[in-house]
Amino acid sequence: MTGPYGPPHITDVLRRPRLFSLLDRYAHRQNFFITGQAAQGKSTLTASYLQASRKKALWFHLCPDDNEDIKLFDRLSTGIRHFPGAGAEEGGDFLPVTTLGAEKGLPRYIEGLTLMLRDIPFPLTLVLDDAECLEETSSGFEMINSILNTRFHRHQFFILSRTVLPFRIPRLKTEHHGFFLKNEDLSFTLDETTAFFQGKYGVRARDIERIHKITDGWAGGLILVSESLRQSGGISNLPERVSSARLCTYFRNLQDPARTHPGIFKGHRHSGHHRPGYGRPACRTCGRPRHFIQP
Repeated sequence: MTGPYGPPHITDVLRRPRLFSLLDRYAHRQNFFITGQAAQGKSTLTASYLQASRKKALWFHLCPDDNEDIKLFDRLSTGIRHFPGAGAEEGGDFLPVTTLGAEKGLPRYIEGLTLMLRDIPFPLTLVLDDAECLEETSSGFEMINSILNTRFHRHQFFILSRTVLPFRIPRLKTEHHGFFLKNEDLSFTLDETTAFFQGKYGVRARDIERIHKITDGWAGGLILVSESLRQSGGISNLPERVSSARLCTYFRNLQDPARTHPGIFKGHRHSGHHRPGYGRPACRTCGRPRHFIQP
């Protein structure tokens, strides 16, 4: 599916067999919680995995408005309705009032969403990206918590977040129906870092070991170093550690062609028509192109 509810379109991504194997091993589970710092490759991993496995998916980028149950319900139900074969025919009643009984408010929205999902005749994966926008005390959070606690025999949910969200799911249910990938799981191993730089910029094995140490396997850091090598052709100017703050500053600079900035680590002017990700939707936090980071 393309459009506002389709997964990000990604190309030239380094496959992550180690993580793909983990996801395949637990493919029978319903809830997948992928947590990691900014630019750690959560969205890229999920999108590339869904693409490789040919799973039908709806992708939602959550925002603070989704803390309100009525707004979150409207977004999720609209996405489901527009998925081919999942919703009612155009112009028809998608969820008749009589279907929901006498429930009001949040319980009504939870029941309605549950009925919609159970009525879909094929397996569907729902991805909730930027889930850290949800506040624990909000009705939107409670709606998602209830859905994750409901057993759906066909569907799966991927929750992508920068923080560990306090979903209240019984331990036994979590062990049987949930799977967790954390920041350290997402970090590139030395072998994966080597594969990422394979054939690029004449990087030698000892250079890759240094790069891996500098970035600690952080996906955003690898991108930052890769850009620096592309511009300068050497690693002599790399710092001892690459931080997320430096990455955010770099991408803010890329959005303004009039700025002069020291490459990534030293003097460089980036012309506007060569800016990576130019014209793509920007990250709300740092202004970087949302799908530019694709290690």
